[in-house]
Amino acid sequence: MEKQGKSGHLVLVTVPFQGHITPMLQLATILRSKGFSITIVHPELNSPNPSNHPEITFVSIPDKLTKSQLSDTDVASLTLILNRNCAAPLQHCIKKILHSYGHIAAVVYDTLMFCAQTIADNLRLPGITLRTCSATTLLFFPVFPQLDEKDFISEIESPELQRFRSLLSQSPTEATMETRVAFTKAVGRSSAIIVNSMEFLEQEALSKLVVG
Repeated sequence: MEKQGKSGHLVLVTVPFQGHITPMLQLATILRSKGFSITIVHPELNSPNPSNHPEITFVSIPDKLTKSQLSDTDVASLTLILNRNCAAPLQHCIKKILHSYGHIAAVVYDTLMFCAQTIADNLRLPGITLRTCSATTLLFFPVFPQLDEKDFISEIESPELQRFRSLLSQSPTEATMETRVAFTKAVGRSSAIIVNSMEFLEQEALSKLVVG
């Protein structure tokens, strides 16, 4: 068994999309530098190369994705399938890690891998979500239930959300709406949120997100 870091052991859970994998690996490197030992659990699709990060333990779980799903499925639907297929093997994997280390400080998961929050809840572990998008996108969460109402979209007054008005006005698919609901609920239950941002870039948005 690998010697546990002085700050404890963290399990990081990725989704197999490159724009999400890279920020998670960067976060893992930062947390490792703070004294944590790290295990990254990832689906088989687009698996990271462990040799590039010898100080981190990588564990692959089956995603059961078919070639037709990979070629014909939109991102929202693929996200739902991933969460459905990976939930059981992910829980088994985290239980095994917990048994091996005796303690897990937290489960840090990509927002799109929202099944990890339910697993963390079931195992009574802190769940922390990584939002790989900008902090501004978190301002969407309270208004997601109303995004299909055209009158609501036209009345948006928030300067941050107005910049995304054209995106918000697009009619969402059922899979998109289901994904929004799922990860919004997961984030609401999380112990903390990590945002891939910098204060000087999004000072106004971050000020609205900070709980006093």
